[in-house]
Amino acid sequence: VAAPARRGTRSDPRAATSGMEANRDDSRQALAVAMDAEERGDAAKAERFARKSQDLFPSPGARALLDRLAAAAASSATMKTEQAAPTSNSAVPGAADRPCASTAASAVHSDPGRPVVDRIMRAQHHYEMFGLEAGADVVTIRRAYRKLAIMLHPDKNSAPGAIDAFQRATAAVEILTDAFKRQVYDRDLAIRMRAGAVRSTQ
Repeated sequence: VAAPARRGTRSDPRAATSGMEANRDDSRQALAVAMDAEERGDAAKAERFARKSQDLFPSPGARALLDRLAAAAASSATMKTEQAAPTSNSAVPGAADRPCASTAASAVHSDPGRPVVDRIMRAQHHYEMFGLEAGADVVTIRRAYRKLAIMLHPDKNSAPGAIDAFQRATAAVEILTDAFKRQVYDRDLAIRMRAGAVRSTQ
């Protein structure tokens, strides 16, 4: 007599759903850490936690952050290459170089474009970057961005870091003027504020 066929075991859909929700929560926490690291200028930590967030539960926020970090890294590499390129003055040793170095140092300290670059690079979140509150409307955000874009344009701002600041402001306005991306960003920002990682936008 043939043995009765055994029924295959079925996975509990409730357990699978619970696992997905756990991954989603862990992903959001990792993304919050990554965005906080980005705001503080720690690109390596930001990339590490952004990838962790994307691996746990893919999201537009994590993908956008990874794209921004990649673009910033490429820009930084290009700037370093340009700065490392020899100039006609560098081939002349001795006292001839000293006045140029002194003039360059003086220009860095007196560059009028430096304050806006420092403000953007030190901003803890996108709203602070534009000097706005979290409830600002899209028109106000775009107006603030245009003002910054003019101040950071390479033709008007020669301060070190101006290009990075411009790219950071551009990435920020792309998020804040997109309804879905802004919703994701605001949710993650609220988590970071509750955790005390950043100050309030109010």
